[in-house]
This record gives sequence, structure tokens and C-alpha cells, in this order.
Amino acid sequence: MRTEFEEMDVPATAPNFGDPLIVDRFVHKSVLVTGTFTGTMRIQGTVDGVTWSDLTTNITTPGATQIPHTVREVRVSLTALSAGTPIVHHGGFDGRSV
Repeated sequence: MRTEFEEMDVPATAPNFGDPLIVDRFVHKSVLVTGTFTGTMRIQGTVDGVTWSDLTTNITTPGATQIPHTVREVRVSLTALSAGTPIVHHGGFDGRSV
């Protein structure tokens, strides 16, 4: 398996959602939040592209979070942002590569 990382779209204002990222080929998914910011976000996932569910609790500080759920797409749900710019990367092992 090959490890891959991709920057996720983070909205500039809150409340708002970032563009979805297709992640169904990944196993052992995680997100890494960096940057200096004052705000709150959650990572959401969907299996059908219509119904979104929270996969994480509130994220308010930089750090890594595992996503142990099987989903087709993930997105950032930015619920509050009063300062700074959060940067979010998705990482995982591409299950198609050997």
C-alpha cells in the first residue's frame, strides 16, 4: 500500500462547508490540522453524496485525528472562525496499490 496526502478545502468563512474529497480508496484514514487559528471545525463523511454525518468531535487545535469509518467522501464543516487560517490534510493508505 502507498501512503497519500491531500490538502482539503477549508472555507474562508464560517459557518460553511469545504468541497468534498473522495476517499473511498483509502484504508486507515486520518486528518492532520495545522496552522494558527481560533475556530471550530468537524470532519464530516458521506456514503451517498447527500447525507453528511460528523466523523469527529469539535476540532479546535492543531493535531491528528483518525477516521475509522468507511465513507465515500469527507469534507470540512467549519462552524466558527474568528482568527487565523486552519490547514487540513487528509492522509491514508491507498488500498489499490500493492
